[in-house]
Amino acid sequence: ILTTMTPALCQAVTDQEDAHEQLESLFRQNLFISRSDFLDEGGLSAEVGYRYHTLFRQTLQLELNFRHPGILVELHRRAATALGASPEAATHFMAAEAWDEAAELLEKLVRNQVELGIMSTQLIELIERLPEEKLPERPWLRAALGIDLLQRGQIEPGRPLLEDATQQLADSGDDLSRAYLLFNLSNVTFGAEMASYLKQIGEVFSSHADSVPLRWWVTYHHAMVWQNIHVHNWPAVEYHLESAVETAIQSGEPGAYYTLAVNNFTHFFYSEKATNAILRLKKALANNLPSHDILARFGIINISLCQNWFLGKVSEAEKLARESQGMSRQYGVFSWADVNAMLISLYIQWLRDDLKGLAQSLQGVLDYADQAEAWNVARNDLLCFLAFVSWRQGEGSKARQFIPEMEAYTFFERQKINTSLVLAMVASADGSLIDADNHLRKAISLQHAVGFTTTIDPQLLLAVVYWQAGEREAALQELEIGLAEWQRRRLPGVVLQTGRAIIPMLEEAVRQKRRAEFAAHCLAAFDINTRPRSLKVPSTGETLTAREAEVLALIVQGKTNPQIANTLVISESTVKSHVTKVLAKLGVTRRTEAAMLARDLGFG
Repeated sequence: ILTTMTPALCQAVTDQEDAHEQLESLFRQNLFISRSDFLDEGGLSAEVGYRYHTLFRQTLQLELNFRHPGILVELHRRAATALGASPEAATHFMAAEAWDEAAELLEKLVRNQVELGIMSTQLIELIERLPEEKLPERPWLRAALGIDLLQRGQIEPGRPLLEDATQQLADSGDDLSRAYLLFNLSNVTFGAEMASYLKQIGEVFSSHADSVPLRWWVTYHHAMVWQNIHVHNWPAVEYHLESAVETAIQSGEPGAYYTLAVNNFTHFFYSEKATNAILRLKKALANNLPSHDILARFGIINISLCQNWFLGKVSEAEKLARESQGMSRQYGVFSWADVNAMLISLYIQWLRDDLKGLAQSLQGVLDYADQAEAWNVARNDLLCFLAFVSWRQGEGSKARQFIPEMEAYTFFERQKINTSLVLAMVASADGSLIDADNHLRKAISLQHAVGFTTTIDPQLLLAVVYWQAGEREAALQELEIGLAEWQRRRLPGVVLQTGRAIIPMLEEAVRQKRRAEFAAHCLAAFDINTRPRSLKVPSTGETLTAREAEVLALIVQGKTNPQIANTLVISESTVKSHVTKVLAKLGVTRRTEAAMLARDLGFG
């Protein structure tokens, strides 16, 4: 009946003291069992375990059930007792149909998991195997099912389970446990409702201060961080984040660290104090938890990911984003920490002008949001990115199609910035520079109040709009204001979020010595050296200039003249002139011939 047999476990189940000798004898005779060593944290052999080959094990189980059906219940109970507080023990209680013992054990296991904020899939599957009538009397099991649904974004079915569980704990007088479960409800609410939950938690914690574990205070401070981010109270954000990190380090408990490690860190890098707190957390995760700890490793990767992006280290950020996404696929969804990798991966596709790939990625996340209700809070940001794609493709007027849905999914004040950005793109495409300016000035004012952006900085977008309208001096003045801000805050990554439309202005800023050093640093992150240089045409002896080579590369991609003009931030008439010269130098008359010749030359 055992999945893995150790001498101690076999002795407990069979009452035979020579279990070790019997197992070794079977293994040496090659009687359908294999052996493996279980290693301790130091890599030393802690215990030897044996397994039957699968088919033979199934055969033996059938034989046991046929010969000694009455003994199975007792054997499973012995196994459960020997295995202690573990999911494996619960499976044996269930096999013995000892449902009360199984439910009681699962509640103990669940309480530990609840504090991590991420529910084990294995425990959820075991809870779902219990008879339905066992669940109403077990609030922690109902809470586990509710938390599992919430962390997968299923708010509508998950919330009632968690609310019922908190009420049961309140009725039983367990105020501390009830307060802790309320954290999970506060995580899927915002505004007045979120504040109400946190107020209740704070009151309970204050009245039971001597009984509240340090790791619970970490969770409280962490929740207060997000409440204050939503209302743009940065002094409070910084205070609670610093308190959360300090308390986690003071407690030394893995659970306290996990609360912070599974996080969305992108917002914190807009504040110097918050950045210092997060980097201190990264150091503590590395120094105080083992290197094989999955959650600690995940936290370190995601902090490093955000840090590298905002420093403008694109290649490093891209590698870390892939690693983060790989861990999520391998080990399950890590709550809102997934936002780090998703958002920065979108930034990188945007920076590289991978518009097709960006549109596909955005649609994939939107499809996921259709299945995970909690992700709808990010729908406004995702739709804003789709509007950017239309704008970058020279179809800014089409961006207006996204505005109604964006407004319907505006949950936070900061998301009004996105709507203003899209309205400005539409106005610019329609030739109304004054309207575009008004929308962006409104967005700039709001961003100053909010303190961060999740898409494009409106100040830098204003510079791009003026540049595209031919107002070069006005564009450079707006650019200089934006560069000064992000240079002061040491965040070149925010400049990169504007995309490649900003490159000509950065180049001009370097030439005119306007924030030249910082502008050059941002340009380097765009990897300008990969842009086409002059190109020798063997068949005609002509040489394409660097700009003509850029135009040819875009012709190969199938872009139209308006799209090329928008990509290179030049006028459509200038594009026509370049195309004419490119065709003449290649000795062809049609764009399709130019594209074929370019491919033959290994170009584009």
